[in-house]
This record gives sequence, C-alpha cells and structure tokens, in this order.
Amino acid sequence: MDRKTTAKFTVLAATGLLAVALTACGNGSSNDKADSSSSPSTTASTSADKESQGEEKGSDGKKSSKTENQIPKVSAQCSSGKAVVKDSNSKVTISGDCASVEVNASNSIVEVKGAVEKVSINGAINSFTAATIKTVTLNGNANDISSGNKPAVKDNGQQNQINK
Repeated sequence: MDRKTTAKFTVLAATGLLAVALTACGNGSSNDKADSSSSPSTTASTSADKESQGEEKGSDGKKSSKTENQIPKVSAQCSSGKAVVKDSNSKVTISGDCASVEVNASNSIVEVKGAVEKVSINGAINSFTAATIKTVTLNGNANDISSGNKPAVKDNGQQNQINK
C-alpha cells in the first residue's frame, strides 16, 4: 500500500473512531426514564446532520452530493484565473486549466482536470493532482502532489511528497 493510500485510510479510521467515541458518550444514568434536564441542546448542524440530509455546499456555494460513508464531492470553479479550495474533508474537482489554485483546507482530495501554473497548499494531509503544474508552494505538512511533470517546489512544511 503506498503512502498516499495509507494516509487516507489512517485519517478515515481516526475520524471513525472519533465518531464512535462521541456516540458512546452519555450521561452515565441507568434510569430507563428519559431525563429532559440532561439532554443536550445545540443549534449548529453537525457533519452527521449534513450527512443524513445528503447534501452540502462547496467553495462556490453550489450544493454537492454525498452518500453515507463517503466524503462529500464538490465542484469548484476557476474564476478570473484563480480557484480557492476551502472544503476540508472533501473531494474537490476543478474543470479545465487554472492559473492559480490555493488550497486552504486539510484532509481533502483536490483534482484539477487541466494545467496549473501556481499551486499553494496551506493545509495538511491533502492530495492534489493536476495534468501539469509549473510551481508549488507547500506551507503545510504531509501533502501529496501529483502531476504529469516535475514542478518547481518551495517546501515550507514537513513530510510532503511530490510525484511525477
């Protein structure tokens, strides 16, 4: 198993363990009657709420689809030559060439279906793929970059990998 696949499985396993641990949390009461004073109240939507609804919004505000046990799939746009990815824990696809792509997310899979002149990765544990990349700046750790050529790289992080 390669490093990229191992990292993805590790992150998914950790996320699953966290979900199980949080689900197992209770008030410790063995009473069969429900105690309304001990039930939690929240107003924010959780990832589980979004998962049960089956949709989320991506960087461009468009809805993305997601089925149970899968990461959300998001389409992003290259507007005026630049795309910014802000969706952590997602699979983001950008169609066509883009002059500049900035990834401000972690644990995401970003695929550009064309050439990119400049890539900046500011998060950790991302997988970034493009047909060709001219320059890459890595400001995070454990990112995996793949392209059809060998780009110029400025690596300010640790454990980043560049694949041709």
